[in-house]
Amino acid sequence: MLLQKLPSLITSVLLGVRVVLFQSLEGHANADDVLSDILASVWAALVNVVVFLLCALLGYFLGIEASNAAFGESALQELAQHYPISELMRLCIRTAVEASGLGWLGHLDKLILSRAKEAPSRSATRLLWLMVIWILSVEATDSYINWLIRGAI
Repeated sequence: MLLQKLPSLITSVLLGVRVVLFQSLEGHANADDVLSDILASVWAALVNVVVFLLCALLGYFLGIEASNAAFGESALQELAQHYPISELMRLCIRTAVEASGLGWLGHLDKLILSRAKEAPSRSATRLLWLMVIWILSVEATDSYINWLIRGAI
């Protein structure tokens, strides 16, 4: 679980909060920067996933090394041998899809959904709910597709 769904979920939730916070600070909308919003979200998400995975592996290594001296390196090698690279690719693709959707939702909210006289808290709450729904739908779709592939094999 630590190297499967958790990195994309944590990254997407933090990215969603970041988009909402910057959205409320930015205020006005520019219609020309939808691609830059999406690319910035994808870049930030992929960097966060890499940092998450490095920290998780470091914690795994240090935890095993602390409890069983000299077994940390062998545990990491065992993990590397049994962790399929397809899972890592799936994680990166899922995170990129979630991040691009979050960037697009942030841009959509700036242009269409927000009104000038609307309370910022109402706009932020709506955007957070849309982002949570997006994240959960991508995760559920990924799980369903993975279940179909595993069932076919």
